[in-house]
Amino acid sequence: MPFIFLAIIYVIGLFIDVMDVDSAQYASMAREMLQTKSFLAPADGYGAYLDKPPLLFWLSSLSFYIFGISNFAFKLPSLAFAMLGIYSTYKLSKLYYSFAISYIAALVFASCQAFFLFTNDVRTDAMLTGCVIFAVWHIAAYIKTNKYLHFFAGFAGIAFAMMAKGPIGLVIPMFAFAVDFAMKRQWRLFFKWQWIIGLLFVLLLLSPMLYGLYTQFDLHPEKIVNGKNHISGIKFFFWTQSFGRITGESAWQDDSTPLFFFHSIAWAFLPWTVLLFGGIVRQLRVAFKNKFGLSANGEGLSIGAFILGFIALSLSHYKLPHYIFVVFPFAAIITARFIMDFPLFTKKQVNWLYGIQMAILLLLWGAAVFISTFVFPCHDVIIILISTIVQVICIFVFINDAYIVEKMVAISVITMFGVNFISNSFIYPELLSYEADATIGRWVDNNKISSNQFFAYRDLPHSLSFYSRRIVPVLWMPDNIDSCAKKYTKIWVRLDKNDLLDLKAHNIHFRTILELPDYPVSLITFKFIKPKTRESVLHTKCLIEVD
Repeated sequence: MPFIFLAIIYVIGLFIDVMDVDSAQYASMAREMLQTKSFLAPADGYGAYLDKPPLLFWLSSLSFYIFGISNFAFKLPSLAFAMLGIYSTYKLSKLYYSFAISYIAALVFASCQAFFLFTNDVRTDAMLTGCVIFAVWHIAAYIKTNKYLHFFAGFAGIAFAMMAKGPIGLVIPMFAFAVDFAMKRQWRLFFKWQWIIGLLFVLLLLSPMLYGLYTQFDLHPEKIVNGKNHISGIKFFFWTQSFGRITGESAWQDDSTPLFFFHSIAWAFLPWTVLLFGGIVRQLRVAFKNKFGLSANGEGLSIGAFILGFIALSLSHYKLPHYIFVVFPFAAIITARFIMDFPLFTKKQVNWLYGIQMAILLLLWGAAVFISTFVFPCHDVIIILISTIVQVICIFVFINDAYIVEKMVAISVITMFGVNFISNSFIYPELLSYEADATIGRWVDNNKISSNQFFAYRDLPHSLSFYSRRIVPVLWMPDNIDSCAKKYTKIWVRLDKNDLLDLKAHNIHFRTILELPDYPVSLITFKFIKPKTRESVLHTKCLIEVD
């Protein structure tokens, strides 16, 4: 039942606009791939694209073909893989633990804040995460049962994980099984000849993507990527994209510290963060006590994948919060084991943990209510009524005389349902109303403006391309606008309001069609959050008609 209610929030998220920069870029690229039919050569606007592998683009373009171009169609494949991740988390846990631990592990993963985020603000991480936990589940099942159906399913999961985001899709399962084998002293499992067959199977499944990279880049050394030529697409995929971020060979670098993912986990794994850290400490203490030994009935997969994955990602010279999401299914298993160990703790310890968890949930409710009351005041009666009912249910469960573990899990899940209901049904749509390019793109598409009569001036946000359903040419100078207007008699141009002064200075006559407030919502500041100062940080985007 709780999974059904959580699924309601996921489905609401399918209809929310895509967000600039990354999500809108991937949606635009998938639409372009469907339009050009260049499935082995992803492109971003007018240029060859070499960054993320193509699985997201392939499946999103297929979804566009089936369902039409929409927010729903773009986000649906990622949600499907995320749901596969929930099921795989349950099945992996079930190989080693009780139904209760397996059920709670799946519930923890399904209700953590990261899950709501990567099924809404879609990047490559939902597919990567779903494929990685699917792969680990099936390979673990193969080791237990020796059934080759599990073997090939597991290595297929690795292949799809690599097609989602690169070698990290292989590295995390390797970390998981290396620690598990070592803790169980099963050294012979490191040298099974079947692993070679599995890796060859992975290469076979990767071959269409590798062929596309080779023909697009290796055969064309003249292509410029990140200011360099003679770029190998194959080397980029297997090395530069992932390991190059550790060695410094990658062009992507920032000033993040090795502790970056601590605070990423702190908010992204809410409301389970404190219980996760408690579970990690407890498992490490038990491991030290047992000299890092483990019985054949347990598993070191979750602690190996989480800790070694965390260390490897922290060594990168370029980090973003969602990079750590790939280890969250394993974090959910660690958390579930810790929760089910509550009977082993003293009453004082249990009360402390329960109190901290309730405080976290109260803060989450407070944040949601504050935002929907003062930051973006909500006047929708239905949203207010449903959120109030959910809060009342939380209070009822809290005062109910039930087992403390059941109460804690129930209130946590209900809170995440309520908070994200407010977020997906109101806060996100309100926030994304400040992405003017989506509105301009829709207007252009709805009014059937010809592709050779619509232009962007000086920059091209991906949301403009996606919602206008075209590759939008960019004009750089007022003279370009003038010459295009003479060529096509009438054109429409999207530009910043400040740029209108340039057009007036060049005696270009135009009529303003749309004038909209705009703000990069992925870079929220305090001035934007505060209603009284919000207008001071807004820009204005315009759509003009030039005769």
